[in-house]
Amino acid sequence: MFYYLMSLVVIIVILIIFNNRAMKLIRDQRDTIDDLNMTIENLPTRQEIEDEIKFTNKHKFKQEYLQLNFKGD
Repeated sequence: MFYYLMSLVVIIVILIIFNNRAMKLIRDQRDTIDDLNMTIENLPTRQEIEDEIKFTNKHKFKQEYLQLNFKGD
């Protein structure tokens, strides 16, 4: 009877240890998901990206235009 109770206690302790490990992994995954969500929220929108591309292209075109047309002045 004593060995039966001891083996039952050992099994319960092992289950508790595995449960704690599993909970730690779940918390780590939740933290990772939260970090990814914060990163996604901080990404620029499509409109912001398009506006920056337009501004950059307009600026480059203006510089090239001024450089080509007003070299001798």
